[in-house]
Parts: sequence; C-alpha cells; structure tokens
Amino acid sequence: MGLVLFTDRVEKLIVPKKGRKHALRVVSDVLMHDPVSAGSNLERALKFIAGLRIHRSVVFLISDFAGPVPEKALSLVQRRHDLVPLVVRDRAETRIDNWGMVPMRDLESGQMIWADTSSKEVRKALEKARSDYETRLDQAFKKVKAFPIHVACDEEYTSRLAAFFRRRGVAEVTMVRKCLHIVLALVFLLSWLEAAPAYSQNAPKAEDSTPNATKSAVSLPKVTISQKTRPQECRIGDEVHLVVTFRSAGEFEARLKDSPKFGEFELKDKSEWAGMEEGQHTVRFDFTLLSFTTGALELPPVSFTITQNGEKTEYKSDLVRVTIKSMLEEEAMKVAQEEMKRRAEDEKSRPKAPPPSSMGQPLALPPGAGSQAAPIDPNAPLPPGTQVVPPGMDPNAVQPPSQPGQQPEPMQIKLDPKPSKGPETLRIEDWTLVGVLAAIAVALLIALLVFLLVRHAKKKRAMMPEQLEVIVKRPAHEIALERLAELAARNLVPQRKFDEFHTEISQIVREYLDNRYGIDALEKTTDEIRSLLAGMYLKDLDDRLIGDFFLACDLVKFAKYEPREEQADELLKHAHMVVERTKEAHGGV
Repeated sequence: MGLVLFTDRVEKLIVPKKGRKHALRVVSDVLMHDPVSAGSNLERALKFIAGLRIHRSVVFLISDFAGPVPEKALSLVQRRHDLVPLVVRDRAETRIDNWGMVPMRDLESGQMIWADTSSKEVRKALEKARSDYETRLDQAFKKVKAFPIHVACDEEYTSRLAAFFRRRGVAEVTMVRKCLHIVLALVFLLSWLEAAPAYSQNAPKAEDSTPNATKSAVSLPKVTISQKTRPQECRIGDEVHLVVTFRSAGEFEARLKDSPKFGEFELKDKSEWAGMEEGQHTVRFDFTLLSFTTGALELPPVSFTITQNGEKTEYKSDLVRVTIKSMLEEEAMKVAQEEMKRRAEDEKSRPKAPPPSSMGQPLALPPGAGSQAAPIDPNAPLPPGTQVVPPGMDPNAVQPPSQPGQQPEPMQIKLDPKPSKGPETLRIEDWTLVGVLAAIAVALLIALLVFLLVRHAKKKRAMMPEQLEVIVKRPAHEIALERLAELAARNLVPQRKFDEFHTEISQIVREYLDNRYGIDALEKTTDEIRSLLAGMYLKDLDDRLIGDFFLACDLVKFAKYEPREEQADELLKHAHMVVERTKEAHGGV
C-alpha cells in the first residue's frame, strides 16, 4: 500500500510497502496531513503517478473531479495500472433549492459571488452545467475503460465499496467462464472439421429423385499398397528402410497425410519416386530410419492420402516390429559360442578312460604299450611283468613296469586348470599424502599464531601514552557547511544532474542531524525524523522546514521528478538554513 497526497502539487509520497505497521502509517498520514496549498491540479497528479517506477497496481483516485477532465492523463494511468476513480459528491452541489440570495465562495481561489437561487433560470443553469460536466466525466471514464464508484458525503460508503468489489469478482469469474466456453467451442469446431471429411466419405450417397435422371457409375481402378522393411533385425545405430509402394492401373496422386511419427525411430532421410513400373502407375516412398534403443520395437503405421479423380482416400501402412540388438550382447554371445565350441573339441580330443574295476574286483594290466586292463582269472597264472590294479583305481594312472637297466619314468599327474578370475588389485596403503597435508596444516597453524602475536605486539606499542595523538573533534555544523560548499562547487545543477544533487544534499543533512542530535537519521524516514525533532522543541527550527526539505529530495530520488534549476538552488539555501539554525554556537536546542 502506498499514498500520494496532492493539491496543485504533489505534497506527500509514501512508497508502496507491505505490512500492518505500514498500513497504519498510511492511515495516520492521511488523517494528520495539513495541506500546504488550497488549489488542485488533477492532471499533474495523474502524470506523477504514471511516472512512478512501481509494478502494476490498483490505483484508487479519490477526488470530487470538480475541474477540467484530464482524459489523456487518465488514459496514461489506466494503461500502466488498474485505475478505480472514487468520485465524492455533496448533495448540495447536485440539488439547489430556493434559498434566496446565497453567497458562494470558491475554496481554491477564495473568490466569492452571490447567486440568486430564487430564480428558476439560475437554478436550471447551475443544474444543467453540473449535469453536462458529469456527462463529460462519465464519457471520459468509459473511454479509458475505468469504472467509477460514486460516494456521497452524507451516506455510508462501505456498502458501496463492498458491492463494487463483489461485482468486480463476479465480472472476473464471468470473464473466465466466457474464455472457457470459447475454448471449448473452438475445440468442438476443430474436431468436427477433422471428422467431416471421413463422414462425407463413409456416408451413403443419396440417389437422384428425378425419374429421368441417368445414373453414371464409373468404377475407379483399385490402388494396391505394399510395404517392405529391411532388415528385421539389426544392431543399434544401423539404418532401417521402410518402403511403401502404391500401384494402380489408373492415374492417382499419393501424399503423406501429416508429418509422420515413427515412435522409437528417428527419420534420417526420406525419398519419393513416381512413374510407370510393370505397366502400372507407381508411387514409392522410402524412409531411412535410425534407432538408438535396444529391444523389440514397434514401427507405427504411416498415413497417406490417395487422390483419384478428385476423390480422396486414406491409406495406412501396417504395424512393423523390428528387433534392435546391442553390440555388447552380440559380442558376448559370440564369446560364449566360441567357449562352448572349444570345450566340445577338448572333450572329443581327450582319450576315453577305461572303466574302473567293477564289483570291487582287481584288474590285471599286462606289460607293453597299448595293453588294456582285464579282470584277473583266479585259475590262470599271471604273465611276467603284469601289474595288478587295485579296485576303484584308474588303470591309466598305474606306472608301467620298467625294463631291466631302464630308469623308471617320473609320475605324471594331469590337472584340469580352473578358469581364471582375472587380475586382482592389491591395496597398498600409502600414508604419504596424509602426512604431507598434516605437515602443511601444522605449518599454517604456526604461521597464524606468529601473525597474531606480531599484530598484538604492534597494537600494544601503538597504545603507549607517549605515542597517542590528540584528536580534536570538529563541530558537526562546520563539517556540514564545508560539504555543502563542496557540493555547490561541483555545479551539478547546471549540468542537470538533479538525481545526484538531491541524493548528496539529503545525505549531508541527514549525517549532520545524526552527528548533531544522535538520532540515526540515515536509517529513518522523513516522517520519523520530523517527529523526533518535533519532540526536542527546537527554538529556531520548525519541523515543517525539515519535512519540506526531505520531501523535495524524495520526489527526485524515488519518483524521478525533474525540478527546475531555481528550485534546486532554493533547496541548497534551505539546507544552509537548517544547519545555521541548529548549530551549537547558535544555541541549537
């Protein structure tokens, strides 16, 4: 909530803020404000509001609108904000009775005239002038699309405001409903337009009711569609070609109905060919597709429009399933197949071991290469050099006997190697980095302690009595007057740097009041400074003087008001007056 109070000039500005405290401050300023001027200039106030750099807001313009109608200024504010005029009326202005000779005074100019209200012509002229002005005012409001609220001085106004906001809420809801109805109507119309061609094709054609009419049934050549997809299985990133071919004995035209969508596939290229093939008119579409998703994918149908002798027919291709394989899975499958093939070859090349002795009987292994073990016959003697194989032992593992004078061969054990699990990483704990970081941390800590000790020693030496300097504090008014003189020497006003000039002069006076009275003027608003100074009962300074000074600065800083050079020079004199009337040598308080 913000506030702008105006007469023939803008007398007070409160920048919009939020909060209960700020709202109470606005109400207090409205009730306690004492106007400086008695005139009114609605156009200047509206241009001032339009020039404020604030967000779009709801602007309640409270006035009796008893002057010229500023249509351009109203339109300017309405374009930037939501303008709600609040027209205040007095019934004595709208209805004039026979009161005889009545003195009437203009509150703005102070001019007084005598009106003979006993004359019907005078009363009619006054009522007509009032009616014509209200008509022009209502037309101006309608022209800028602003809806006023009329309030009388002798009636309760809260009900009118509540009724206005209720109508405003209902109007907004009605507008939303109208927009929804329009959107639904457009959706229904678009859906009907899409369904109308299909309905006109499927609808039965009415026969001619004229008895003498001749029916001409011309049969159109049939259009056949065929499609091919190659390959059906491929790896990720490979091209997939979808070829759709139309053929007919008669001439026709084939086109894509809409922009085709290929699901998980991306369109890389598209080609179209038309001509004669095998004695028939042929149109062929070739789509080159790519896919980067593995698995069994579906290629959705593609819609085509066939035009034949002015009649349009819709065709769709079939749904196609394409399997996209991953390169990693294919390599893994090849490795597994090679491993299985290698194992099968190893099994074939390995010699078959003779069956171990069954039934717990020992076997006899005759001497010589290539001999096979046989069960022992208890009635037959064993040949020389025959070895006995114990029950359950593999005969191939038995060492053949050595010939006389021959060294026995060493025993050979055949082991099946287990599959390797790959190299294993050995973890070797290295604390070198931790040690280096710890050393750096200790070194930094020692350096910090040394720095603190040295700085403490320097401060201790600086505070010794023989080295202390005598600091003389200058009076606040001398500093302020010196800075005002420097500001005047910079010639900001002739250069039309009004924003910088008013910011600097406001800063100088605020710092002076802070140093002079200790009221922290840099962090307080204009009204708060004025209230604090009013409570000090200054002898030679009126709190209005401070208020007018800071208001002029705020208008330039926040409202971007551009004053004249004479006003800026007057403001500098104003600042000198504030300092001179409150300096210590003059008495101050």
